[in-house]
Amino acid sequence: MKYEAPPIVEVTVEFRFSEPVPYEIIEKKAHIFENNYEGKKFEQQARIELKSSPEQTVHADRRMVGIRFSSNNELEVCIIHTNRIVVAQLAPYNGWEDFSPRIARDLSLFSKHFVKRKFSRIGLRSVNRIDIPEQTVELSDYLTLYPHLPFYGKTMGTGFALESTQQFLDTDYLFKVRSATVESPVPESLSFLLDIDLSTEQNIPMRENEILAKLDEMRGIKNHIFETSITDKCRTLFN
Repeated sequence: MKYEAPPIVEVTVEFRFSEPVPYEIIEKKAHIFENNYEGKKFEQQARIELKSSPEQTVHADRRMVGIRFSSNNELEVCIIHTNRIVVAQLAPYNGWEDFSPRIARDLSLFSKHFVKRKFSRIGLRSVNRIDIPEQTVELSDYLTLYPHLPFYGKTMGTGFALESTQQFLDTDYLFKVRSATVESPVPESLSFLLDIDLSTEQNIPMRENEILAKLDEMRGIKNHIFETSITDKCRTLFN
């Protein structure tokens, strides 16, 4: 369903490599992505080694693991990491039709100019924040994924977090869906998180067009999970 004001605050697509790409290659090829992104930050990873000895020495160092590219406003992001490539869009999200061409472009650039790698996992994550202009609500009026609690007496709920992990039947897809309270940036409102993380580690194609077709299929499943997790009353908030 197309909404005038979708609640999406971030959409992320991740392609995880079956074998790591040396950082030296990422650094050498960085200029290819600089043509499309104005910002560039280097990502490091800390490594700590504990050595058994009378002195119990601890050795710590940092190593470069990737580069984060972004637009000037930080809303468009691409991360080339030694074990994955990530393409993300932060709100405002203008729809899959606007986002998917950038995914195709960045995937094509990586495939053409970097070391060829098979993908061991493809992930599609959508983080939604649902803002309700009320101070007190019945969760069941807006969400279908919420905790059912016993009667504790005269109490008032101030927060919750609930996560479910499931296999989408007759497919290769596994998904996690999480609902929770979050601090609302909107005055006199309540905000809820609906986080959907869909992934597959099986039957991953190698051709770019087939990978993009699989992403389109995943997007349809993700939308189904979202629509199943909200009510009609919730939908009115997005139009």
